[in-house]
Amino acid sequence: MSSYWGADIGGTSTKLGRIDGREFEMVAVLPTPADSPPRALLQRLTEEILDYDSHPEGLGVGVAGLVEIERGLLLTSPNMPAWVNVPVRETLRSLLSCPIVVHNDANTFAYGAVARKEIPSEGVWLLITLGTGIGGTIVHDGRIIFGKGFAGEFGHMSVKAHGLPCPCGSKGCWERYASKDAIISYYREISGTDDQPDPREIADRARRGEQPAIEAFDRLGYWIGVGLANLGWCFSPHGFVLAGGLAPNLDLFESSCRETYRQRCPLDLDISRLKLASDAGALGAALLVRDEDQ
Repeated sequence: MSSYWGADIGGTSTKLGRIDGREFEMVAVLPTPADSPPRALLQRLTEEILDYDSHPEGLGVGVAGLVEIERGLLLTSPNMPAWVNVPVRETLRSLLSCPIVVHNDANTFAYGAVARKEIPSEGVWLLITLGTGIGGTIVHDGRIIFGKGFAGEFGHMSVKAHGLPCPCGSKGCWERYASKDAIISYYREISGTDDQPDPREIADRARRGEQPAIEAFDRLGYWIGVGLANLGWCFSPHGFVLAGGLAPNLDLFESSCRETYRQRCPLDLDISRLKLASDAGALGAALLVRDEDQ
């Protein structure tokens, strides 16, 4: 039986699943060879799909990076330096001969979260993904707002006019102050150590009461609050939903985040953490291509 497929291409791994009838199942988790030619991974995805399904009904792809949705073109990706101006849709369509849709991974996460009722289907909600960078999605009454195709790239909103340079070419981008590298930098500066623990270890240290780790998360919360206040003024959303690798540490930065937001924006702050399953991006991608095809 033919199925709609979804792939979530991340910097380290690629998750692949399918909707068979009404059920979604994960099929494979593949390594993402970030420095290898993109076609190698796209070819591998094709082989995995065709092993299960000789005539797939469609494939949706979510990929971490700047995606031109209309053409299915990945312009750049922060974690995959070899992925520049990659015609993802055209390559996969030539290999699979079925409908292909390509989106930023935050959009596929959001689409899956709406389907699972983790993001309400009424009102304006902003999904913020906090990880290696900062991504985002604008959801209005259950539908994603794309603008001309790139709406939701909140991480490249400047929060410091003459701040740190960003790979995007600008300066002072939000993700330079509220991402994985930022929390590591804060911890090293505060502790005065050359140690470079990853954010999970810093979080463990904070929960054990280590003061430099606690202060590092307070500083992270400050910068997250700055960005959310800007977005609060712009969108007056019903709420913010956090996802990504730093989101599980909301308890460690929520207090400083809320205080900063309160000082900068008088609007209500509804903030929660998305309880994303590991298959959420692949599910959302599969749903996107299914719904576009019907």
